[in-house]
Amino acid sequence: MMEREMQFFVHLPQLLPPNNPESSMRTLIWSGLCLILVFAACQSDSKDTNYEELILGRWEIREAIRNGRPTETMTGAFMEFLPKGRLLSNVAGSPEESAYSVQGNIISSKSERLPADYTILFVADSSMVLKFIVRDIPFQFSLARAAAQPFEQ
Repeated sequence: MMEREMQFFVHLPQLLPPNNPESSMRTLIWSGLCLILVFAACQSDSKDTNYEELILGRWEIREAIRNGRPTETMTGAFMEFLPKGRLLSNVAGSPEESAYSVQGNIISSKSERLPADYTILFVADSSMVLKFIVRDIPFQFSLARAAAQPFEQ
């Protein structure tokens, strides 16, 4: 067994190219260029993301964090983003309809009871994470996309 391992290591240097500085430099340059291209291709640019379209629909709050701690006061809460800047929500305690606008990854709610600027930390087809501050208290919502339901006022 030990003899076979030794044979492998003895033949290993023959698999490597000769130590040629020109060849090594070329390999290093190509490797660096490939890494740069991979990072550039994988980088997400929020300026190109159309958050207005991504947030449309009804979202139910699955987890709410207030001041760094989970809170149960948002159980059953939802936010429904409709076309033309209409927001249906019961986050302030009871259902209300208000206006909203989107600038980059910021959703500005014009709610009379709970106006807020929500920062979109993450959004995908079925989940979204928002953070915002109300009366100097930081909040974070983890939401899941839900089927649209009739709105009661």
